[in-house]
Amino acid sequence: DILNENGYNTAAFTGGFDYDFRYNLINRFSKAEALPSSESQVFGYGSLSQSTRLASDWMEKNSDKKFFVFVQGYDVHCPFTPDKKFDIYDPEYNGTLDASACYITFEDAEPFYKGGKKFFRVNAVFSDRSEDAALDEDDVRHLAALYDSEIKQTDAVIGRFLDEIENMGLFKNTI
Repeated sequence: DILNENGYNTAAFTGGFDYDFRYNLINRFSKAEALPSSESQVFGYGSLSQSTRLASDWMEKNSDKKFFVFVQGYDVHCPFTPDKKFDIYDPEYNGTLDASACYITFEDAEPFYKGGKKFFRVNAVFSDRSEDAALDEDDVRHLAALYDSEIKQTDAVIGRFLDEIENMGLFKNTI
């Protein structure tokens, strides 16, 4: 509101969900888009690469004005499904974990043992259902590796976005 009142053109490009219009967090921007779209990730989360693409297009058209842009996405959020080129941290994993699910628990998962192997009870939430699941230590390690891969992928998206800001000649006047 303060930026709008002081002549700034404001825009928000988000991954939806918590930043959906119904929550009234982005409604006062001059321009706002809350993804997901048909190309978004499952669970209704829009990706940062979608948001940065929209923000870049908007900034190119508004680069001659003072502006504030808010860009957000849910890439580092379950389900952990990084692009294959970023999935590099656990190449030896040979388990059967379905990475299309969000594995959740609302309290510490006490381990149990089956066949001498340690497991943790969790809830596997898919886009269309949820079910009880048991993860072994290799599965837990693999989930952490997928998370790290998504951080690496997100870092690459942010790097490309910053390069685009520089290529537009906006970098030295941007914070």
